[in-house]
Amino acid sequence: MSRDRFGLHRVRPPAGTNAVRSRPRSSGAAAEERRHKVREVNKALESDPVDLSTLREHALSSGGLINDELRSRVWPKLLAVDVYSPVTWPLHLDKHKDYDQVRLDVRRSDRRFPPGIRARYRRFKQQELTDVIMRVLAMCTQPELHYYQGFHELAVPLLLVCGPDISSRMLLQLCHSHLRDYMGVSMSCANVLMSFLYPLIAEHDDELERFLVRSEVGTVFSLSWLITWYSHVLPDLHTVCRLFDVFLASHPLFPLYFAAMVVLNSRKEILSVECELSSVHCVLSHLIDEHLPVEVLIVRTIDTFRQFPPVTLATRHKLGIDRSLVMVGYQHLLHKLPRQKPDQILRLKKRSKDNRETGKTSFQSVVAVFAVSAVSAAFGAAAILLYKSSL
Repeated sequence: MSRDRFGLHRVRPPAGTNAVRSRPRSSGAAAEERRHKVREVNKALESDPVDLSTLREHALSSGGLINDELRSRVWPKLLAVDVYSPVTWPLHLDKHKDYDQVRLDVRRSDRRFPPGIRARYRRFKQQELTDVIMRVLAMCTQPELHYYQGFHELAVPLLLVCGPDISSRMLLQLCHSHLRDYMGVSMSCANVLMSFLYPLIAEHDDELERFLVRSEVGTVFSLSWLITWYSHVLPDLHTVCRLFDVFLASHPLFPLYFAAMVVLNSRKEILSVECELSSVHCVLSHLIDEHLPVEVLIVRTIDTFRQFPPVTLATRHKLGIDRSLVMVGYQHLLHKLPRQKPDQILRLKKRSKDNRETGKTSFQSVVAVFAVSAVSAAFGAAAILLYKSSL
């Protein structure tokens, strides 16, 4: 399977208008395909360097990374996060200027957690979520990076899949490579990204794009989709994690390309209402629910990204992509991605370093014991001499 210059696989949409209508595979065939995917992913994770192309291929393929155990190992690699490197997280997080707002937002995040979990366990995870967010904010020393409401919703799937330590590392990387334009003091950089939405729609459907422009609805309806990676509007955590598979394996603008496919998928519903702001905004605000054909839209998004990558789209429609901070951060990430070592090597290096430090500490302890013993012996000998001389 060929790849474009952004590392995305050139996947064609399935035949027909809706992939769900195709004949389902037998349960045995589906199970064997899942087992094959797990074997391939494990092999890619154990390669030296890590086979990132294979990991991306399976993250983008139908069904994604299958389960959270696999995701917890693959997601960090997609962001070049070394889960064994030492990190000293800041203390006194409750003194941070955003602490009260984060706690308030997290308290209101009950429905972002899986239904049916015990209230006590949910409160425990919410405290972990607060700690994760505050760690990351305290580490974001760049003046252009600020907390926004919705940041906590994006952090929930990372926490539930990867745990507090790894999710903190991943979220910190995302702040620099994927979310920077949404973390500014103003909306100027975010508006640069969102200006891609209508041109993407126009490339597929001029009539729909002109209708949206005439309605003056703008692009703000999609903001909550983009800044939370759809975790704000999708009710099912499994579906959210499926999208995270794709977004973590792709370009930072991929969530926006997906938004364009969501709008295009509902063209009949949109065009059926009066062309005025409130009516159109009402329809657009309710496009995403549990019936969204996610897998179909992912394939269409991959194909659209291949046909109209950001630089090409920006050139054709005179979009100010050069003003995007995300592009700078993403280029830095791309330099780190190909050089990753497998976890077994990183684990051995960490163990070896820990042993050396333990040995050094032990040696220092032994030296200290001998020093104390020598001093004690010297004092003892002096005391004996004084005693004898006094006789």
